[in-house]
Amino acid sequence: MSEEEQTFDDRLKYLIESQCDVDNVCTAYTLVATIQNFVTAEEKFFTICPPEQVTSTTIGLLESASAAEKLRIARQLLQDE
Repeated sequence: MSEEEQTFDDRLKYLIESQCDVDNVCTAYTLVATIQNFVTAEEKFFTICPPEQVTSTTIGLLESASAAEKLRIARQLLQDE
């Protein structure tokens, strides 16, 4: 598949897989970013996931990432005490 034929989804999967061991394959993802309007200073979330991905998978990924980040922060706070 040429670069022109690759979809945005294909490029995101390639980016994710390029950060992992060669024997890993991206089966699901959710990309989350914060977007700020520089005129109004309003912030909102931008999210994207593969079009064929079911909602329960997306929600599960978001909940897992949230729990992992909370655990990381808690460990850091305990370590700092």
